[in-house]
Amino acid sequence: MKKILLLTTPVKNSINIELSENVSKNTGILPPLGLLYIGSYIREQFKDNIKIKIFDCHNKDYPELTSFLQSYKPDIIGISAFTHSLKDVILTAKTIKEKLPQSLICIGGPHANNFSKQLAELNICDIVIGQNGEQIFSEIIKTVLNKGNFHDVKGIYLNGFFTGDRNGNTVKLDDLPFPALDLYDFKKNEYILDCKSPMTTMISAKGCRNNCYFCNTPKDIEIRSIKSLINEILYYKSHGIKEIHFVDDTFNITDSRLYDFSNALLDNGIKLSWSCRLRVDKLTFKDLKLAKKAGCHTIHFGVETSTNEGLKMLNKNITIKQVENAFLYAHKAKIRTMGYFMIGLPFEKNPESVINTLNFAKKLKCSYALFNIFVPFPNTYLYNKALAKGLIKESEWNEYISGKNFNFIPPVWSEYFCRKDLTVLLRKVNKDFYFDINYIIRFLSELKNYHFPLRKFKAFLGI
Repeated sequence: MKKILLLTTPVKNSINIELSENVSKNTGILPPLGLLYIGSYIREQFKDNIKIKIFDCHNKDYPELTSFLQSYKPDIIGISAFTHSLKDVILTAKTIKEKLPQSLICIGGPHANNFSKQLAELNICDIVIGQNGEQIFSEIIKTVLNKGNFHDVKGIYLNGFFTGDRNGNTVKLDDLPFPALDLYDFKKNEYILDCKSPMTTMISAKGCRNNCYFCNTPKDIEIRSIKSLINEILYYKSHGIKEIHFVDDTFNITDSRLYDFSNALLDNGIKLSWSCRLRVDKLTFKDLKLAKKAGCHTIHFGVETSTNEGLKMLNKNITIKQVENAFLYAHKAKIRTMGYFMIGLPFEKNPESVINTLNFAKKLKCSYALFNIFVPFPNTYLYNKALAKGLIKESEWNEYISGKNFNFIPPVWSEYFCRKDLTVLLRKVNKDFYFDINYIIRFLSELKNYHFPLRKFKAFLGI
């Protein structure tokens, strides 16, 4: 029997310019959803031939990781890697190699999806999994059990060598077993915008149909059936979970998605508290009224900026009128709203343009607003445009991704603002929004409807 460990790394060296440290550490504890799906999938595949554990280190330190490794002594380890915490990925892999030199280390996750080759060139693990994590990790375990040849597993980097593209069928979202809740203490989950506990996250689709110029989300679309969603929710309910936050980039990925899902909850008599992310151009008041009846309490909207010209330059394919209507419909349906906005965008030439975005957020009467400094991320249209204009150097991100510079600070669009100016503006915008007297009055009038533990106060005090 082989011991399997699925692992998230400690987050002690993360790059972050979006949130203050106080806000960031009080946003909550969300489950390692991808690992929970992989755990259930491989357990179903191998039954009694493996023993599996999940160890989530997001809120742990390296001594705790070391202690767990020495106690469990896994044979095969799967690490979920994120770009913002690459230094911790490297430190985690080195810790494992030092303590358990015979273990097979595999790294997958979002960073491996985007930067497979660069990750393989770091030589910190045995195998890099760039896609289809459930299926490929399962094939790796099978190869170990059968003493086979890893070169037969397609779609991986093996000691820096790419084994070739995959041609077989990919396991569908609808065919995955539900997340292995028994492998994780889900009762500690919490989210800054949740209303009930215990809560968890869920995914109803992969990919995005849109092509916003600042985003590198994969465009390959896969949508789960409503029946599959309902069955997973019933599974969660049977374990006592009362709240779900959908982490899809766009929950209403089709025009009827929100309406159909809300109807299904009601038709099945399911009482659930839930939230999701929606596009503003695919909404009607009828949709949101039904969603509210079905338990939806908060909707997240990506607004980004305050003018039609700006939206067009970001290729958002939405209009200011659609944004205003979406927030109006949500208010009428008594659903809270989270608006996402960016400052320091390529077309913002002075502080007044940033203040216009702040004033627009106030006008929308967002229940919450998250203002971020715009960063041109690799593999995006605006990143390439920033390179062409000489505003950033390709070497900046490359040195970080190749593990050569962990003092790295993500570059901003520096045509009109320097980083220091944007940092000052960000703090001003956050304070002006949350300490506006009209916002405070509106918030206090709705306080009875909020689940508002101490960590939320700490987050607000950290703004």
